[in-house]
Amino acid sequence: MQPDGCAFQVWDAKTIPRPRREEYGDGVVQKIIASTIEELAGGLMDEGLKDKESFLRTVREYNDAVHQHRMGHPGSKWDPAVKDGLSTQSSRKLLAVAKSNWALPVEKGPSWLSRLPVVSHSRSMVWQSIQGQAGYCLSGEAIRGLFCAGEMVEDLYYNNYPGGSGLMAGTVWDESRSRSSEIG
Repeated sequence: MQPDGCAFQVWDAKTIPRPRREEYGDGVVQKIIASTIEELAGGLMDEGLKDKESFLRTVREYNDAVHQHRMGHPGSKWDPAVKDGLSTQSSRKLLAVAKSNWALPVEKGPSWLSRLPVVSHSRSMVWQSIQGQAGYCLSGEAIRGLFCAGEMVEDLYYNNYPGGSGLMAGTVWDESRSRSSEIG
């Protein structure tokens, strides 16, 4: 249901230094860099954004939800190494799509936005049989012609995600499956 099969991640001055260069470096992902969120929204119009005001409203609503959570949890600290509980869900405000850890407001420029494929980090939304047939977890029904490999395999990364490892997992498991089917 996502037009053009892509999604965007928005970063601000606090988090821009965090992404790994091999995953988010110049030339690796498409970026739009701006000094304000409004300017960023303007740059998105060239990339197909249809409703600039909706984008800005979404960012404001997200930031408000982060601040509401912080008011109820003033001692909480951001820690990218552990599930820190910084959320968009509080007794005062609940976002329809929750961010349950590492919720930081997007406020301080410069900001940048990176374009990513939609299937990034969709683990555990599909199930997979031993034969590789897959289906959607919420319905429990197989989807004809859908098969999984790599990070799409349910519960592959229980407690952490080593960035960029999904493709290697798909390569290894595809090979091991074909060998096991030849043997047994």
